[in-house]
Amino acid sequence: MEIKTARRKSFDVEYVEITKDNLNEVSVWCGGEVDLSDPENPFIRIKDKNAMNARQTKAFVGDYVLKSQSSFKAFSKKSFKRSFETTEEKFDRELNDGTGI
Repeated sequence: MEIKTARRKSFDVEYVEITKDNLNEVSVWCGGEVDLSDPENPFIRIKDKNAMNARQTKAFVGDYVLKSQSSFKAFSKKSFKRSFETTEEKFDRELNDGTGI
């Protein structure tokens, strides 16, 4: 028996990092609602039918909102960095390892 490894094929997403300055603009983009019930910790409530828990429906300052096809998802910075590589990071990596242009 030969055990092999494979890497899951990636897919592209559009994303925005949430800041205090763009909170309202991002909420309009993703069709969410800004929740100001705690003025010190505002967030965008994301409409994500496939969320596995309540935290996945909340995008706080410093989090990322991602769009894939027609759906939006909230990712913490840690989850985003673990799951995605930006196109800039990929380009830099390919230049450094010789697989790029």
